Amino acid sequence: MKIFVSGATGFQGLNITELLLSQGNDVVTLSRSNEQNIQVISIQ
Repeated sequence: MKIFVSGATGFQGLNITELLLSQGNDVVTLSRSNEQNIQVISIQ
C-alpha cells in the first residue's frame, strides 16, 4: 500500500513511518527540512 505521512520527522511521525515501512508499505513523507527528510529516507 502507498501511504503519505505528513510530519514524518517528528516523534510520532518517525515511529509511524518506521512501522509502516517494516510492514512492507511504500511511504511518502513530507517535512519542512530536507536534512530531516534524509533521516527518514535512510530508515528504508
